[in-house]
Amino acid sequence: SGLGQLSTPYALENGGWASVFLLIGLGVMCAYTAHIIGRCLDEDSGSKTYQDIGEQAFGVKGRVIASTFIYLEIFLALVSYTISLSDNLPLVFAGVHLHLPWLHLSATQLLTIIAVLVALPSLWLRDLSSISFLSFAGIIMSLLIFGSVVCTAAFGGVNLGKHIPVLQLEKIPAVSGLYMFSYAGHIVFPNIYTAMKGPSSFTKVS
Repeated sequence: SGLGQLSTPYALENGGWASVFLLIGLGVMCAYTAHIIGRCLDEDSGSKTYQDIGEQAFGVKGRVIASTFIYLEIFLALVSYTISLSDNLPLVFAGVHLHLPWLHLSATQLLTIIAVLVALPSLWLRDLSSISFLSFAGIIMSLLIFGSVVCTAAFGGVNLGKHIPVLQLEKIPAVSGLYMFSYAGHIVFPNIYTAMKGPSSFTKVS
């Protein structure tokens, strides 16, 4: 959601002011689909994952299709985060020069590899509750990003410098992808549902 918050102003600038209705519409759609996921999990107490929902609806083929799409989404999300790392880490460490004589990589590539290697050990943990504090830290970071964007807009003396149009239809496909990034939490909804003490409140929570 942090990346989504940062990309939303850019998307609004490119899509035009009227594209905010697309942002709201996608939010309503995602909220409704989250509600449907909760209903599917309610129907069968044995269902705990998307694979279970797929099998419940379409049999073994449904389980295979659900698994394929879930693993593809996770893989592609990791790719997008790695791209984001490689784009932004050099900005954070501007002026830092990393050079290893036996390794012919740019500072950007080296920083990205280091970041991936730091995160890699978490893949081997059997019990992820030991790093659940990272999830809370992520929420705090998202709130800090939101606060930073609002403060910059309100007090940072930022001038738009150009007119933002009402609507640019040719940019809507790209803009919708950026807007959708803010709502890309569906992959963890079954896990949240099964971890809740009162799963009947899932729709309210989502």
